[in-house]
Amino acid sequence: MPPAQDSTRRSFLARAAGAGLGVVVVPGALAATSPTARRRADGSPTERADAAAFLDAVRAGRLDEVRARLATDATLADATDAEARSAIVIAACGGHREVVAALVGAGATIGLSESAMVPDWERLEALVEEDPSRLERVLPVGGTLLYAAARAANGGLYRLQSMGADADGNPRGARGVTPAYGALQAADADLAWRTLVSLCSNGAHVNAPQRGGDTLLHAAARRGDPRIVRYLLRRGADPRALDHRGRSALSTAEAHGHEAAATLLRDPGAVPRDDFTTRWTWDADGAPVTWPDLSDLDHRAQEEVTGPAHFAIDRLRELVDPEPRRAFSRSTQGELAIEASAHTGNHPGMDYLLAHGLPMSLCTAISSGNLARAAAILDTHPGAIHERGPHDFPVMHYPALGGAGVPAAELLLARGAELEQDSLGSTGLHEAAARGRLELAAFLVERGARLDAVGFKYEAVPRTPLDDAEAWGHEDVARFLEQKGAPRAVDVLPAAGPGAKARGVPDAMAPSASDGDGMTGAAPDRDGMR
Repeated sequence: MPPAQDSTRRSFLARAAGAGLGVVVVPGALAATSPTARRRADGSPTERADAAAFLDAVRAGRLDEVRARLATDATLADATDAEARSAIVIAACGGHREVVAALVGAGATIGLSESAMVPDWERLEALVEEDPSRLERVLPVGGTLLYAAARAANGGLYRLQSMGADADGNPRGARGVTPAYGALQAADADLAWRTLVSLCSNGAHVNAPQRGGDTLLHAAARRGDPRIVRYLLRRGADPRALDHRGRSALSTAEAHGHEAAATLLRDPGAVPRDDFTTRWTWDADGAPVTWPDLSDLDHRAQEEVTGPAHFAIDRLRELVDPEPRRAFSRSTQGELAIEASAHTGNHPGMDYLLAHGLPMSLCTAISSGNLARAAAILDTHPGAIHERGPHDFPVMHYPALGGAGVPAAELLLARGAELEQDSLGSTGLHEAAARGRLELAAFLVERGARLDAVGFKYEAVPRTPLDDAEAWGHEDVARFLEQKGAPRAVDVLPAAGPGAKARGVPDAMAPSASDGDGMTGAAPDRDGMR
């Protein structure tokens, strides 16, 4: 999140989801396309002799060949394979975003699956508003709409969750997989990581069952990215789980030759687990929280409160003053209103909601500057030092988020917090740099914070602390970091960032033949709209 304050939860989350993750499409190009009618010329494109060759080019990402074939016959843009997957779906699954853009430009029909994978959020929201049951239908890509969006590694997954999509939706039961599994099948390594974190830090469960007894940790072991394995272990993934063939995540990593992942799995206890024991336990006075009954309030009514809690105190008062129990509203991503105020450093919001008896977690105590209460929480439960707020915000980010600064950071470090505690690679130093907290940045550097840490917390491109300071115009912090020899991400990872596919991912992620190909459902119609 940039330091500048937005007025709505949606604008905040849109940035936090990562601008630029989706394909850039000419405005209006999608709106003119019917979701149910496919353009035809001399019969269905899938019946044409060259359709298979065209889809092979799409699948392989051969952009020039795709363009040449479309120039000869634009109806090929609507070609589908034997499993009713469109050319757009196939290209998106392969991470071929330029091919997706070429197909859209050629007039390919944007149905339900495609609207989630291009993406076209406005169109998708209209389709779901028209028929909410579409959220949980099995689509030709192999799962729900949220799975489809995750499979394409699109930012903005919160949009589908805000519509009511189940973060663990698995319409095929034991024969299917969840949206988080779809994230692990994405072609781009960095985007797969970011998409998985977005889901599992906002409602998805890391031990949700998958087909064939598979788990997210098994899938991560096949992929071999140690960042993903570490994240799943941190979130509580069970390294002892066996699939239906008796294989563990460790044996899977070893079988695929992924030594870095295997090393983590041989000693999973070395990875500190996130701790949520006290996140919703006590109020600001240390008394047990009394939870009101909100069962009559649907997710829309509750998100009407959690949204303004980020920044808009006047709107928050308008909603809560007439009905105080609404202060306890929770978003579809599991975020309480008080937590929305805490991770945005909204002190009026925190004060107002705490006065209504909302929980004061360690993260909220640090953000609000109540260090006495923070110390009391840690005295009672030392494990809270590994607490995380919503959206995977580590407790070591909150001295910068709320502005409590050096005293708060000193307290946390003295109680055992990791200096480099991160989310998607972004550390407390990134947060201090992005928010212009010079004193805190100097303190963290003095304590040994890495100047070359590369993070993806808010952007689809990698950033070091220096990059963040420069991006948000904090010249004093940028000068300080440069004087300390801080590099930019382009110097640390010249070939990094979205677009660099993980080697071997298609083979590594392919399930065994006995499990099916993981892409098809129970014979949905062409758009999954039956």
